[in-house]
Amino acid sequence: MSVRSTRPIVIPAPTPLPPLPTIPFALAAIPVLGAGIMWVVTGSMFALWFAALGPLMVAGTVVEGRWARRRARKRNSRERRDVLARAQREIDDAHERERARAYAAHPSAPQLVRAPSEVWRAVPGRGDVVVVGIGPTVSAVQIDDAGAGDTAELRKRGEKVIDMPITVPLESIAIIGSRVSAGALLRSIALQILAIHPPRALRLVHEWDEPWATLVPHATSTAPRTLWIGSAERDPGDAELSLVWSESEPAEPRAVLVRLRGVAHAEVDHGGATQSVEACPLSLGQAEDLAGRLAGRVDRAPDPEATFAELVSPHRGEGGLSAVFGTVRGEPVVVDLVRDGPHAIVTGVTGAGKSELLTTWVTALALHHGPERVSFLLVDFKGGRTFDPLDPLPHVTGVMTDLDEAAAVRAIESLRAEVLRRERVMADQGARDIDETEGMERLVVIVDEFAALAAARPELNELFSDLAARGRALGIHLILASQRATGVFREGLLANCPLRVSLRLTDPSDSMTVLGSRAAAELPGDRPGIALVRRAADARPVEVRVVRTSASDIAEVARRHPAEQRRCPWLPPLPTRLSLHEVSGPGIVLGVADHPDRQSQEEVALPANGVALVGKASSGKSSILAALAWQADEVRWPGQDLEAAWDLVSDAAATPPGTLVVLDDLDTLTARLPAEYHASFVERVEEVVRTASARDIRVAVSVQRVTGPSGRVIDLLPRAILAQNSRADVAAAGGEMSALGFEHPPARGVWQRSLVQFVTAHPPSPPSPVEPPEWSPSGAAAVIAFGGKSAEGVLSRLRERRTVVDVDTVTALRPGEIVWGSAEAWAAHYRLLTDTKATAEIAIDPRCGAELRGLLGYRSLPPLVAGTNRCWVYEDGELRRARWPEPLR
Repeated sequence: MSVRSTRPIVIPAPTPLPPLPTIPFALAAIPVLGAGIMWVVTGSMFALWFAALGPLMVAGTVVEGRWARRRARKRNSRERRDVLARAQREIDDAHERERARAYAAHPSAPQLVRAPSEVWRAVPGRGDVVVVGIGPTVSAVQIDDAGAGDTAELRKRGEKVIDMPITVPLESIAIIGSRVSAGALLRSIALQILAIHPPRALRLVHEWDEPWATLVPHATSTAPRTLWIGSAERDPGDAELSLVWSESEPAEPRAVLVRLRGVAHAEVDHGGATQSVEACPLSLGQAEDLAGRLAGRVDRAPDPEATFAELVSPHRGEGGLSAVFGTVRGEPVVVDLVRDGPHAIVTGVTGAGKSELLTTWVTALALHHGPERVSFLLVDFKGGRTFDPLDPLPHVTGVMTDLDEAAAVRAIESLRAEVLRRERVMADQGARDIDETEGMERLVVIVDEFAALAAARPELNELFSDLAARGRALGIHLILASQRATGVFREGLLANCPLRVSLRLTDPSDSMTVLGSRAAAELPGDRPGIALVRRAADARPVEVRVVRTSASDIAEVARRHPAEQRRCPWLPPLPTRLSLHEVSGPGIVLGVADHPDRQSQEEVALPANGVALVGKASSGKSSILAALAWQADEVRWPGQDLEAAWDLVSDAAATPPGTLVVLDDLDTLTARLPAEYHASFVERVEEVVRTASARDIRVAVSVQRVTGPSGRVIDLLPRAILAQNSRADVAAAGGEMSALGFEHPPARGVWQRSLVQFVTAHPPSPPSPVEPPEWSPSGAAAVIAFGGKSAEGVLSRLRERRTVVDVDTVTALRPGEIVWGSAEAWAAHYRLLTDTKATAEIAIDPRCGAELRGLLGYRSLPPLVAGTNRCWVYEDGELRRARWPEPLR
């Protein structure tokens, strides 16, 4: 078997050598030319000696270049040897991994002798082939050598991996050779087939006079599929598989021929190809040992299987929780959770019978102990409905699953409060442990698939460790089940859970963690329901056949105990809707907070300065604000009316004490404001919030996201986080996913790290927008207007009431006249404008807002206008909002 490598072995190309140095003729000629010039100028013969410097410098340069090239060649050669050696090691390591994978998938008989945990282990593809020997196969190793020419040997080495198991399809196989050598290989292949296929899947029919052939359990199996072993001269009948021996070529054609060429060498002929292999023979002693193990695995199963009704009632000790959930050879095995525990770890792979064991254990405990002595909290965190049949038992206080993860986690966290309650009861009664108390039952918490729970909520590991450490005296017991043990249970938790039960495991390390031996990994895979139980006093695990429990058995146990009011160690979950008539607290109630760690649900009052609600659309923000408004004595709620919202925050000083100011969808409201009003509006809201407590008013604000300028307002108020669109929005809002999921019922959220159902009501009818008064001057007046059709409409309506003159045609105001002009025209008549400001009303078109400072000297932000028929009226240095006159009817 080969598995294609995911990453090729890269061999870089050899490092190139530096080029040979060239002879620098120009460098040699320059000193000669210089020496000649000096001789001509000076006439000194000594100057000619400088001509010798050129050739000497050239010679030195050439020699140094060749030395450098030689050093580079040696360095490159050394580095290249290291690269090739490293590549060879990588190839050998890759081949070793290929061999390990191949032997793990298809072990031969000698390997099965050494690894009994592989017997009858279900591995995909293992039962379709059989190992006939060891030999080379094509390797999956890929080599990327960048076209190097010195890697041919490595490429050849990497193409094939040696000592690999050679497999052929499990069909008709003939072994050709002497009786002794062929018999050793035949028993090896035969026992390999029998160790892979359990007796329920394969029946052995043989004419082979060796003890192992009658010892294996397959010889008495009634499976429909048959394996024939014998001489090639005999007819196997209707056997689907055959393994025969012959001294010469068999007369009948066989799918696979194995020709022995010695004691351990053979040629395998299959599919038109022949391959030389090294045989894997098995001695008679090894064959009998392996056959005895196969027989022992069948014999040690505790048969016959008992029924739940046949279980013998155990002897109950005072204060114990004894029960029988299985038998050993028909005899019941008593397990006392108190004396053998007080906590238990249960492990087993899927299909091994773990859920059946837990169901039987709970039913057996309920059979022998009434609800006044024991109650159960059942948590199924593997996506199933394992514990649903147990719900009719009066002992069961709740069945939780990961289908409702929030409820399951809430119930578990409530155990913190249960610990405190039990400690108070024991302190009041002067008791040291639960055996000395009256009226308090033991609580058994059973978690199926603890690994999934711990992965989903890592913070609960601390809670379970604390329960394991203190549970014995308080009467709280844990039964924690998981498919694996390694990395799932913390050391402190394992130390306090001495009662261990393990069904079949696939990883020996898990078995060692739970039982201290590899026994659970050696349990047969074809017999679910076999468990190894190791109590605190046991020197070694006891193998137990788990008894199955039916629905009728559970119903019978439930009938034995009269129906009683079961005390639940946690309060019911918060309601999905909370209306005004369901709260009764003084003042304004915000909602009801859930405190499972204190077993309490308390009303939450609106803080002195108010609240900020952060949630997506349809999260219930407006309904919560409506409920707050209905409870307040005085409310200011502008809704989405921009003018009303502006006036509210601009004239906040006029807001009477005891008023609730409501700003719903503040982020949407501010986004609709004109750009010049945006920053000022947010600043004014901030000022209202900062001074709210001092002025005895409260502010209730809602937004969808804590972003932009509105985020500064939200930071000033206590924050309630409602349902969000995504986990990123939860984090942006300042919430924690451990406390708040982004999917919640409307009006459900987190307040001060507690889950709260907020009170809701139908929003009151939005108030009709307050229309400003119509502008109707009594004396002389002026108009500063922008041109266009809208201005012409206003002008025509004014002419219906008064005399309107153009500013360019007058020099002074006259009673009863309205002077009309654009901003530019009024700027040209500055003296007339000055007189008008002092003696008359001036109506200004909002589109002329940019000219207010220059024309009127008005430096403040004018009142916000949002309607199409609005205007400003300037009088005595102040601006007020008004309406243009309506048409006369």
